[in-house]
Amino acid sequence: MTQTYAAQQSTASIPTRLTHRINWWQAITAGVVLSGLVNLALYLIGHLAGATFLVAAESGSDEVTAGMILFFSTVPLAVGTALAVLLANWWTWVLRLAQVIGAALALATIAGIFAAEAGTGTAISLTVMHVVVAVAVVLILEVVRGTHRHNRRAE
Repeated sequence: MTQTYAAQQSTASIPTRLTHRINWWQAITAGVVLSGLVNLALYLIGHLAGATFLVAAESGSDEVTAGMILFFSTVPLAVGTALAVLLANWWTWVLRLAQVIGAALALATIAGIFAAEAGTGTAISLTVMHVVVAVAVVLILEVVRGTHRHNRRAE
C-alpha cells in the first residue's frame, strides 16, 4: 500500500515540477516557437511529398509560403495566449475558456482550406498544421494554468 501511494505521488508531481520551473512567458514562448518549427517541418515534408501549396483564389492561385506558415502559426497563437494570461490575472477561469475557444478556432478554420480548393497534399498538410496550433493552444494554457494554481497556493 505504501508503494502505491508513493507511485501516485511521484506521477502526480510531474506536471507540478514543470510548473515550478516555468513561468507564463516562457510557456508561451516555448509553445509558439515549437509550434512554428513543427509547422515549418510539416511544410517541408509536404513539399517533399509533392504538395504544391497552391490555393485557388478569386484572382487565380496563391502560393502558401514558408513565411506565411510561420506567421500564421505563431502570431495568433502568441497574441491569443498572452491575452488569455493577461485576463487570467482577474478571472482564472478565462484560461480554460481560452483553451476551448483557441482550439475551436484553429480547428474551425480548417474548413477554409477545403473551401479554397487546395490540392489533396496541400489540404492534408495545412489541416495537420491547424491541428498543431490547436494542440499548442491547449498545452500552453495548461502549463500556464498549472503555474497559476501553484502561485495561488503559495500566497
